[in-house]
Amino acid sequence: MADKRKVFPVEKVLELVVGKDGANVNEIAGYILGETVDCGECARATGPFAAAWLTRWYPKFADLVYKEGESWPAFVKQASGLLGDHLSISPMDGTTREQARQTLNIIKDTEASLCRQTREVMDLEKRIKELEPMEAALAQAQKKNDELEAKIKQMKADALALQRKVAEFQGKMPIDHDELMDAIKTAIKDGMKGMVVAGSAAAATGGAEATPVDETVEEEAGFGFGSNVDSDGFGF
Repeated sequence: MADKRKVFPVEKVLELVVGKDGANVNEIAGYILGETVDCGECARATGPFAAAWLTRWYPKFADLVYKEGESWPAFVKQASGLLGDHLSISPMDGTTREQARQTLNIIKDTEASLCRQTREVMDLEKRIKELEPMEAALAQAQKKNDELEAKIKQMKADALALQRKVAEFQGKMPIDHDELMDAIKTAIKDGMKGMVVAGSAAAATGGAEATPVDETVEEEAGFGFGSNVDSDGFGF
């Protein structure tokens, strides 16, 4: 494995192991992992596996613990005093490499999913902006729809009221005008006949001879309501 080893500055190795913010450790992460790493998050995720791997070759790595807020130059100086200014390292192998690669694959899949979801959200936001001008038109259409529903409701109420009025007249027979006129004429004639009979009886009681009334003449006369018996008018 001697031919596969590569020398890196100790500070660069520390940046990978610690996961220092803003540090570009893609190259050293790709080398120690044995594959190209072009994702900063993936490179930083390699750090713990790199630390475990380097501790096998440099046990003093276990004595280096970086605390948040600690001076970075002082930490690098401490590491240089223990390990030297440069380190010769070889790529991972075996279980350590497989575990590191599985972790990176999960991170890559997650990032790809996040990127896809981000694009979908951006597309959705774009569509929403395109639909915003239609909101006013939709509001107007809703207003007209509400007005139409109110009119339909009123029409239904009016129709129900009309049905109730029609029901009140159901079963009632219409009055025929001709039949009404004939009934009036008949009643008048019957009344006149009663008067003539009463007059004749009075005359007989007085000893005078009653003169019979010609009913035909009475019928033809129409009793002053018209010259024709079959006429609908009363002399008008």
